Amino acid sequence: MPNVKKNYILIAASILLCIAVVLSLSIGANAEEKIVQQVKDTSLKCVQIHGIDKDKANAWENGPNCSYSENLDEKNYKLVTNAFNPWFTQDSVSFAYTEMSYVYGEEGRLVLETQLNSWNATASVEACAGIMFRSSLNPGAMNVMMHCRPSRIMFTYRAADNSGSAKSRMITTTIRYPVKLKMELYEGYVSCYYQQSGDADYIRVGDAPFSISGTVYAGFAAGTQAESEYATADYTGFNCYLAVPEGAKPVDPSGSSGSSSSSSGPEPLEVEDPEVYDNVLLRETFSDGTLEAPEENDGIFETKNVEENGKLVKKQIVSNPVWTYNAKNKPNIVTNEQKTNRYLYDKRTSNAYYFAGDQHWADYTMSLDFTFTEDYTEDMKNEFYVYVRSTDIEQYGVHNYAVAFHKKRLGSRNVNCLSIARRTGGNYAQIPTDVTSNNPTLAEGDVVDYEFDYLAEENINVTHNLKITAFDNVITVYLDGVQCLRYTDIATEVKGFGNIGFMSNNAAVRVDNIEVVKEEDLLGGDYDNKICGNWDMPIPDIIGYFDEKGYTY
Repeated sequence: MPNVKKNYILIAASILLCIAVVLSLSIGANAEEKIVQQVKDTSLKCVQIHGIDKDKANAWENGPNCSYSENLDEKNYKLVTNAFNPWFTQDSVSFAYTEMSYVYGEEGRLVLETQLNSWNATASVEACAGIMFRSSLNPGAMNVMMHCRPSRIMFTYRAADNSGSAKSRMITTTIRYPVKLKMELYEGYVSCYYQQSGDADYIRVGDAPFSISGTVYAGFAAGTQAESEYATADYTGFNCYLAVPEGAKPVDPSGSSGSSSSSSGPEPLEVEDPEVYDNVLLRETFSDGTLEAPEENDGIFETKNVEENGKLVKKQIVSNPVWTYNAKNKPNIVTNEQKTNRYLYDKRTSNAYYFAGDQHWADYTMSLDFTFTEDYTEDMKNEFYVYVRSTDIEQYGVHNYAVAFHKKRLGSRNVNCLSIARRTGGNYAQIPTDVTSNNPTLAEGDVVDYEFDYLAEENINVTHNLKITAFDNVITVYLDGVQCLRYTDIATEVKGFGNIGFMSNNAAVRVDNIEVVKEEDLLGGDYDNKICGNWDMPIPDIIGYFDEKGYTY
């Protein structure tokens, strides 16, 4: 019996020792980070941000009206507003905020959290109330907003000042109030979370780019999109803090702003890019080592002034496109050992999207070189999507066609193959649904899937070429110069225009030599694409008349 008692004592001591080790590790982990600035349950400044955007056809010119109140004893805040919404290139939104100093570069972790008790807007499904990070109080400021709508929880963002329509991720749900909302700015991205009543923990919706150094404006934001409706957002608690690793030092705000490129840029390559011809809309070889714009850029492309009809007009420099992307990790642009080439390499990055070009492009051919490497993981999806005619407008969602490299069940087998995918509206974060064999829009002779084992040994580290032609309502796909897929879209919601892009989902794939070439439509021009019909028909005389008068269709 004494031996048994001794064993119990030893077991108890071991358990206590394990608990002590766990606690020490936990304490050590917490000690690695310190809070250098915190604003909690305090008075906030309130401002009515009101910008008139040409895209807001029904925006009211008098601007938002609102009232703001707080009861700090009960930690309650109320925001009453009829503002429009934080969309497009300029916002119209009510904003109660505090200023935070984000001056530790990407080492800093800025957190904003609150509880939204209720949001009683009903006049518009687009009405929103939640929390926001902004780069400034200007209407066109870069921002991220995590919020609730009458039947959705989502976030929107503007990736750069005055950069156009905000993008979104959304979850359609019957909202169970109260809802906890949280945003976390770290390493150039804002991660967005929510926790509804009854949920055990926060749910992560997604990430938005937010590269900044200096002052961040953090607080509550709301808008109704209905001039006649005043709605109330009722909050409890406000907690915003900046945490940094032990030993972290503030950086000069005039220095790096989270960009992946240095001010001097990478050293030049031994081989220069080929000449760009007039019909080339975009060419990307990654020679400049960055996907971003130079500081002097004032548009989606770098531009230059050229003489046209006796006037100086801005023209795109198509060999240096600017990309928008949502990859959590910074884009990895690799220089080969010989210093003769650069390429983009996404190595097992989940749902990393990249887009470039003009959403008004109509008929064109896009081509790129791709290389799958041995870095892939067998038990993951390893998907690669290439997009054409892609548009992303807040009210209407995402529209595009995609060529998908993915695994699919064909007959009794699971095979890697290519499919044409079509997307009309919906959640930006979702993969488009594959075209199926019983789709009535498939024309005679069209095929649905093309078997191509891109992860087979004979294809690993082998560079292939993909070419996609979007002409009128026909999408044609070529692999290494051979036509393998063709899709004729006769739906009423054909997407006749849009830019290009690609997405890597846990795939280890190199991308290089992207080129977009304009295809001339001698019959319908871009007119049939805009109206999505009258394919292969001459442009009506009335349209030609208007064109001569200087109008565009």
